[in-house]
Amino acid sequence: MKPWTPFERSFTWRPPPPLTEDGSMCFLNDRYSVVFVQLPSGWIWLEVVPRDGLPVRRWRDLQRIKNELVGPEREAVELFPAESRLHDPCNAYDLWVAPEGHRFPFGWNYRDVLKVQQAAARGLRQEPFED
Repeated sequence: MKPWTPFERSFTWRPPPPLTEDGSMCFLNDRYSVVFVQLPSGWIWLEVVPRDGLPVRRWRDLQRIKNELVGPEREAVELFPAESRLHDPCNAYDLWVAPEGHRFPFGWNYRDVLKVQQAAARGLRQEPFED
């Protein structure tokens, strides 16, 4: 797998659907293209597309993208919508980032992250973290 490179703003991208004309940007790194749309409600929509076009998804990559582009203390969700609202154009992954300070009324209230060796000691598998 290619090493992770920092995101850079790009000006060559396909426009997002017409959610808003203001605040739309695109960021690229070696692995992903991310459309960043600031919505009038204070939410942010991130459309994450693997640059190789394959339907590969790594949870840690999505967490890292969220952290790098909007901040480590912002919360985001991926919505599995009703079929009547389905949006599935190109192996894209949509993250909906809540306004700053918003906490969802579900999820864990503490941090629990295992390193490779700690997981193995419990009979589990874990990927190593990338720098």
